[in-house]
Amino acid sequence: MKKDRINVVFSFLFMFGILFNTAEIMAQEWLQDNLAIQKVVADQITNGENQLDAVALTGKASGIVYNDLNQNRKIDAGEAGIPGVKITLYKIYAFWPLIRIVSVSSTNAAGSYQFSGLGLGTYILIEEDHANCTSTTINNKLFLLIEKRSLVNTVNFGDYCEDVPECTDGDQDNYAIEGGECGEIDCDDTDSEVNPSITEIPYNNKDDDCNPDTNDTPGEAGGVCGPEGCSIEVTSPASLIYGTKILIPPGALNEEIFISVRQTDVLITVPQDTYITGPAIFLEPDGQIFNSNIQIAMPYDDVDNNGILDYTGISEDEVSVIAYDTSNESWTGRNIVEQDYENNTVTFETNHFSMFVSSILYVCPRAEAYIYLIDGLKFVRTLFPFIDYDERSGYLYDGISAMNLGLDWCAIYSFGGTKRTSAWNGNAIETSEIMDDLLLDLYSKYSTAKDGGQKFIIVTHSWGTQLGTLALRYLGNVVKPDLFITLSDPSASKNANDYDNILFSWLPPLTVLTAHDMIENFISDRNQETFIQLGGAPSYDVDTKKWINYWDVGDVFSGPLDLNSLNANWEDRIVRGDTRRTVQTSIEVHSITSLSESVWENYGSVDEGQELRDRVEADITSVIRHNSVSISDDFTP
Repeated sequence: MKKDRINVVFSFLFMFGILFNTAEIMAQEWLQDNLAIQKVVADQITNGENQLDAVALTGKASGIVYNDLNQNRKIDAGEAGIPGVKITLYKIYAFWPLIRIVSVSSTNAAGSYQFSGLGLGTYILIEEDHANCTSTTINNKLFLLIEKRSLVNTVNFGDYCEDVPECTDGDQDNYAIEGGECGEIDCDDTDSEVNPSITEIPYNNKDDDCNPDTNDTPGEAGGVCGPEGCSIEVTSPASLIYGTKILIPPGALNEEIFISVRQTDVLITVPQDTYITGPAIFLEPDGQIFNSNIQIAMPYDDVDNNGILDYTGISEDEVSVIAYDTSNESWTGRNIVEQDYENNTVTFETNHFSMFVSSILYVCPRAEAYIYLIDGLKFVRTLFPFIDYDERSGYLYDGISAMNLGLDWCAIYSFGGTKRTSAWNGNAIETSEIMDDLLLDLYSKYSTAKDGGQKFIIVTHSWGTQLGTLALRYLGNVVKPDLFITLSDPSASKNANDYDNILFSWLPPLTVLTAHDMIENFISDRNQETFIQLGGAPSYDVDTKKWINYWDVGDVFSGPLDLNSLNANWEDRIVRGDTRRTVQTSIEVHSITSLSESVWENYGSVDEGQELRDRVEADITSVIRHNSVSISDDFTP
C-alpha cells in the first residue's frame, strides 16, 4: 500500500520542514488565520455596537472515502463509500508542540466522516487504508481554515478495494458492531451517545465509552432510587462537592431511576450582581421532575471556617442557591431550609433536577479602580493537555487581593475561570482559542469600568503577558488601560542575551515563534490592503497610559520590552539582577513574580517576593490615588 513508508517519511519531513524552513510563513499564516476575529471586532466597532459577540468562529472538515474502482482518483457513478476507515485530524502550530492530534474518527456505513467545532488554523487529515485496499489518492491532505476561505472543507479519499467490508452502524455514530476492518466495536448500536469515542460519564448507569474497565470519576455519587425514597451523598473528601447530599422522600418517584450527581463548570453567565461562592453541581437525569419537593445539601467556600465566604469579605449568612432552567434559559433562586456552619453546606428544596450553584447577591460598591488579572501557563497542562485537570486558583488574585489597595473584593477579577478568583486552564497551545474568550471578556470588563468612572488596571504574568498584549493589540485604542503591569514578559526573552547556558540557550529563541512576535513580524512587512485598523487605532501597538515591565535574565521566559513603537509611558525594571538562566534562578524569579506568598515560601524567596509585591502595590496605589505612577528604582541583586 502507498501509505506505509511514503506517508511516514512525508509526515516526518513535513513536521520538521515547518520548524526549520517555514517558520516565518507559518507565523504569517497564524496571523492571517486570526484576522477573522479582528475583522468582526472592527466591524462591530465601526457599526457603533457596544457588545462584542459572535467573535469565535468554528469550522468543519468532512468528506467520503470511496471505492475508486477505475482508479481515476475521483468519485464516479456506482463507486460506493467504504465504511470503517480510520481518519485522524491533526492541527499544526508554529510553536510547541508543532503538531497535535485533534480528533480521531471512522467512516460510517456510507463511507463518510466529519469533524466539527474547529477553530481557525492549519490542519492535516490522514487516512489509514483497510488491509485489502490500496490508496489511489494521497493519504495526507492539508487544509486551512482562514477568513478568506470556506469554513466548511470537503476532503475526499480514494481507495481501490477488491472486497469492501460490510459494517452495521444503526445509530450512525461512525462505529459498527462487527469490529475488525469496521473499526472499534460499538457496544450499543441503538444509542449514538455510546461508542469508543465517548468520554465515560460517571454514575449514569451506562457504559458510555464501551470499556467496562473504565473507572467512574472518584468523589462523585450515584445510585438507583424508587418510590420508597433514598439518600445519595458524596462522601469522598477528594471531591470538590464533598458534602453534597440528595434526600428524596417516599412517594416523590413513581418508578425506579438511576440518579447521579457530579461537579460541573458554570459556563453560563450568572445574573448581574450575583457572585458564585462554591462549586456547581449537576444532577441527572437532567430535568427530572418529582411528585413532591426533595432536599439537596451542597457546599460553599469557607476553607478557613471563619464565617466569611472566601475572597469576598461577606458573611456566610448571605449565601443562597441559584438554579439554571434549561427550558427557558434563565436562573432562579431556591429557598434555603437549613445551613450547616461547621461543614459549610446549605440545604434547599426543589421539585426537579438541574444545575445548582451557591452564590450571593451583592451590589459591588463603586470602587476607584477595577483590576484585571491574567495568570501564566502551566507547563504540565501544556505538555499533557489530554489529561483532565481541576480548575486552578488564580495565583495573581491571591497576591493582588492581599495588598492594601482599599478596593472591595469584587473590584478584582481573574480571567478565565468559572469564579472571579480562578484562572484560565493554563494550556498555552490553546492560545488562539483562548483569545476568543479573552477579547470578549476584556472588552466587557473595561466598558463596565469606564461606564462607572473607574480606572482600569491590568496585571499579567508570564504567558498571561502574551495573552494580555495580544488582546490589547487586537482591540487597538478601544481598550486603553490606565496601567499595564507585566511580570516577566515571555515575548521579549530573546533580548536578554544570555545564551551561554547550553540547557537554556534554545528556549528564548523559541519564543520568537509565539503569537506576540508573529504579529510584530507581520506588521513590519504588511501592506495597507491586509492591515485592519481597529476603531481608528494607528497600529497594533498596545495603547495604555502607563506600562511597567518587571523582568529578570534569570527567568527563562523574561526580558525587557522590545517594541518598535509604543503609545504609552513605559519603563523596564529588573527584579533581582541575575545574569544566568538556570533551573534554580528560573524557579525563584518565577515564584517572586507570581506575587503569591504561598509560592514564595516553597522556594525560599519570601523577602524578595514581598519586596516586589510592595513595589507593585505602590504602582497600583499611585494610579488609583493620583492617576500617575512614580518612577521606582530597580531591585538590587
